[in-house]
Amino acid sequence: MQSEASQRQPKSRFLNSMVQELLKARVTKGERYIFTNPRDGWVFFRLEAAETELSLLVEDAENRDLELQVHLQMREATGAEAMRRLKKGTYQVRIVSPIPSGLLTVRAVPEIIFCKFQYDPHVVEFGPYDWEFLNKHVLPHVNTIVGSGAPSHDQVIREWKMRGGRWIVECPVPGLRGNPISAEHAYAVWASNPGLADAKLDGIIVDEFGTGKTFLARYPLWIQAVERIAHEFGETKVFYPYCSSMYNEEESTNFVRRVIDLGYKFAWERYLKEKPSEKEARFFLEEKLSSEAREWRKKIAGSVENMIVCLGCFSAPPETLDTNPSVDWKVWMDMQFNHIANSPDFRGLYGIMEYTSGYADEETIRWTGKLYRHYCIEGRKDRATSDPYVLRHLDNPDFRDGARGWKISPGEDGSIKADSFRGYGWLQGRYPRGEEGDTFLRVRRSKKAPNVFSQNILNLNPAKRYTLRFYTADYGDLVRGISMEKRHVVSYRIKAAQIIWNFQHSYASCHDLEPFVGDHRFWMNFHYAVFQPDGREAELEIMDWQTATNPGGKVGQELAFNFIKVQPYLDQDL
Repeated sequence: MQSEASQRQPKSRFLNSMVQELLKARVTKGERYIFTNPRDGWVFFRLEAAETELSLLVEDAENRDLELQVHLQMREATGAEAMRRLKKGTYQVRIVSPIPSGLLTVRAVPEIIFCKFQYDPHVVEFGPYDWEFLNKHVLPHVNTIVGSGAPSHDQVIREWKMRGGRWIVECPVPGLRGNPISAEHAYAVWASNPGLADAKLDGIIVDEFGTGKTFLARYPLWIQAVERIAHEFGETKVFYPYCSSMYNEEESTNFVRRVIDLGYKFAWERYLKEKPSEKEARFFLEEKLSSEAREWRKKIAGSVENMIVCLGCFSAPPETLDTNPSVDWKVWMDMQFNHIANSPDFRGLYGIMEYTSGYADEETIRWTGKLYRHYCIEGRKDRATSDPYVLRHLDNPDFRDGARGWKISPGEDGSIKADSFRGYGWLQGRYPRGEEGDTFLRVRRSKKAPNVFSQNILNLNPAKRYTLRFYTADYGDLVRGISMEKRHVVSYRIKAAQIIWNFQHSYASCHDLEPFVGDHRFWMNFHYAVFQPDGREAELEIMDWQTATNPGGKVGQELAFNFIKVQPYLDQDL
C-alpha cells in the first residue's frame, strides 16, 4: 500500500527561464512519487545515492501504458543522472535499484544541443573533438547531438541512443542557388538525408532559412515539403530549421508557424559579437535577445516555447565572434546564457545550442559544457564566472590608438609604425564585418637588429593560467593582393612566466575582400600560448627575428601584428 506522502503531488517551480523543478524528495524503494511534466520535452532525473548501478521506473499516471526504465549514469560530483524526453502529463516514478532510499530530483530542462560531432576544429592544434574528449567535457550536459549518419559513427550513435539522447543530422536548404525548385525536390533532398532515412536517427536540422526575395518566393514550396515529411514520418522524426529573425514577412512567418503546428521546433540564430564595455554589452543583449523574443511572441503564438536559441561559439580562425581583445570571451558567453536564464521573455524556452565546434577553440567547447550544466540543468540564475568582462592585462592590444601603451624598439629608423588597412579585420575572420581589426603594428624586418615591442601584463594571479593569442600577416601580400601560405618568423617570450603549451597556425581567410575571392584567399598566422605567471605581472616581448641574434626570415619583409590578447584560461582539470 502506498503512503500518503508518495501520492502527494509537489508543486513545480521555475528555477530560471529554462528549468522547472518538478520533484525533489527523499525517496524510498518501492514507493511511487508523482510529478507533472508541463510540456512535451526533456526531463532530467538525478538520484543522490552511494551505489553506482541505479535505475528508476517512470510510469504514466494517466494510464497510457508507459513503463520507462531509466538507467542513471553516475557522476562523481552530483550523483547518478539521466535525461529523457517525455510527453506532457503526470507521471509516477519509483526506485527499482537495490537501494533503500536516496534524494531524487526531477526537472523539466531545455533541449540542450551539441553541434556537432565530429566537426573537429579548423585550428587542428585544438583538437580532436572526439568521443573521449566530448564524453569528459560536454556530453554529460546535453541531450541532443548534431552529427552525421556515417557508418563509422554507428557505435557511438548506439551508445548515445542507449543513454536516451537524440541524434540529428544537418541538411541543406534546396533551392538557394537560383536553381528551379519544387516541393517534390525539396522533400526528396530532406527525406534522403540519413537523419530521416536511417531508422536509428532522430531527424534533421536544416541550414538555413532567412528573408529576401530568393527565400520568400520559395516558402510555399518548402511548406509543402515539410508537410509531407510530417505525414510520412509522423512523431518518429524531427525537422528543425535554422532561422534568422523571420517574423516580419508574411511568407517566412507562415513557414515558422506551420513548422510549429506540425509539432516541430526551430533554431533561431543569434551570433553576437563582443561590445567594448559591459554596459554596451547588456544593452546589446536586451536589443538582440529579449526585444526580439517579444517580437516573436507578438507575431507567432507559442514561438518561444518552440524555439531553440542558437548562440555562436565561434572563437578561433578562420571565423570568430571574439572580435575585441580587451574583452574576456568566456565572460561574454556567460552573459548571454545569464541573460536568457533571467529574462521573463524567455520563460518556457524549448531549447538552446551553440554553433559550431569547428570554429571554436578547445577551451570554448569545455566552457560550453559548463554553461549548459550551470544554467540548463542546475537552473542557476547567478553568473557562472566572477571574472570581469573587460580585461585588465594589456593596454591598447589592437593598436587602435597607434602604439600607445607599448614600448617600441625598432631595429632601424622607421622599421616599426602603426598602420591600418580597411577590411583587414574582416579578412582576419572577425564576424560580422566592422572596423575592428583594421588597425595594426606594421613591422619591417631589418638586417641590423630585431624589431621588438613589449608591454607589462598586469593584474595576473600566479595561481591561474592564461592564454596569449595574436595574429600576423604579410603586409606586402595584403597590399599587393598576393595569396601565399607562409609561416611567419616571429618569436616572443613572457618574462616571469612559464609557457605550458604554444603553437603557430597558418590559415586562409574565409571572407571575401577584393582581390581575395574564390580560390584566391589571403593567408595569415594565428599564434597561441597557455602560460602561468610567477607573480602579479609579467613582461610580454614580441620580435620579428627568430632569435635575438638570427633574423631567420627575409630581410625587408613587413608583418602586421594585432589582436594581442591575454585572458584567464579554463584549466583542463576544472
